[in-house]
Amino acid sequence: MRGVKCSDDGLCPNPLPEGPLAEEGAEPLWESRIPIDPLRPHIYDGCTDIVFPIHTSRAFARQVGLPGNILQGTATLAFAVRELINREAGGDPLALKSVFCRFTGMVLPGTVIRVQLVGKSRKHDATNLHFIVLNQEGQRAISGGYALVKKE
Repeated sequence: MRGVKCSDDGLCPNPLPEGPLAEEGAEPLWESRIPIDPLRPHIYDGCTDIVFPIHTSRAFARQVGLPGNILQGTATLAFAVRELINREAGGDPLALKSVFCRFTGMVLPGTVIRVQLVGKSRKHDATNLHFIVLNQEGQRAISGGYALVKKE
């Protein structure tokens, strides 16, 4: 949130899992292109009760310096997680044991995002997945994405 100060140094008490860095121009293991419907922020807002006018009001979003209303970061993450589950967990949502990420950019409705798997490793009976999400301008909307998938 803009103008909100942290009560501490703003550091995460449990650091995110380290993974391979997605170098510029490096080929991902796979990529999914997902169109973001212009009404998606309104639908997500109504279904999740995550209400903030930068997602549903172009006028308000522009008033606070944004180019227009933007998709919720958690909605962007939901699209990425859906792709991870479908491609890496056989469509089984119960196989997803944890997910972490950093929200680092904006997604505009009416554009296409790209979910990229940039690293994958197996450890015992689990799979570590590292991903990023690129917005319409090729900038990272989600960085440092990590998901742990384990089939029971």
